[in-house]
Amino acid sequence: MTESAPTPKYPFEHQPTEEELADLDELRKEMTALAADEKKKGHFVFVKKFNPDELTVDDARIWKAIKDDSITMARMLGYQHRLRNKSTPSRDAFSSIAAHRVMEVIAMKELEEERKKRQ
Repeated sequence: MTESAPTPKYPFEHQPTEEELADLDELRKEMTALAADEKKKGHFVFVKKFNPDELTVDDARIWKAIKDDSITMARMLGYQHRLRNKSTPSRDAFSSIAAHRVMEVIAMKELEEERKKRQ
């Protein structure tokens, strides 16, 4: 009887790199701190059920793109489309936070472009 290879954790998806796993760990820490801060302030109902361990590498990838200003609306919409089939309350809450940040990033880019046109 031969032993079979162990089933990969992400059998049908891109295997995350060490960097992506580190980014995921950082995202979970950041969202845990945000949730605690929002809970103290009495904001965001989601914090009662928010579990950062439900966040995935896909969430970390989108957050990294937001933080380094490389996010595009098309990429965010693709992320939200993928999320529909894999959603949890925590991922929905994160998606809302991410969408808000994306709008901020895109608005700042548009303002900068407008300033450059005027000069």
